[in-house]
Amino acid sequence: MKSVLNHRAVRRQASSVLVVPSARACGGRRLDDSGQSKLWQLGLVLVALVVLGFDLVAPQIVKVQLSDKAKSVALDASQTAVRSTAASYAQRYNTVCSSVTRALEDYGATLIPPRPDSDCPDLDMDGTVTFSAEKSAPSLVLKHLGLKNYYTVRVDVSVRYSGGI
Repeated sequence: MKSVLNHRAVRRQASSVLVVPSARACGGRRLDDSGQSKLWQLGLVLVALVVLGFDLVAPQIVKVQLSDKAKSVALDASQTAVRSTAASYAQRYNTVCSSVTRALEDYGATLIPPRPDSDCPDLDMDGTVTFSAEKSAPSLVLKHLGLKNYYTVRVDVSVRYSGGI
């Protein structure tokens, strides 16, 4: 009977004891928080790389988008000037000026005229529209560290509509 009581006591003790596997049972590695901290470090490095990648690629994407938009606006303005039934050059020029300015402002870009004494793009007699456009690219970190010139994108456009009248 004494052995039965001892066996029950051992069983109770064994069920209340937390058994931690040995280092050999875990493939020679100890279970601790170093694996979790390495996971956090890896996560932070990945987040930093994503933020840095976004900050470096965003101006290039904005430049391509702004170039496409500016060329499209200039082509539309040139087409308007060539196909216009307005008798005077001044009327065509005013129409081109207002359409280019409005389209760039709607896009969030700034019109930079080729001549400092004007607020409008140049319009040649053959219908060529010339101007520059500028837009600020988004940034998460680097723009706030003093690299503002890198995030101001500028494109120069000179387009002439060559389609039929």
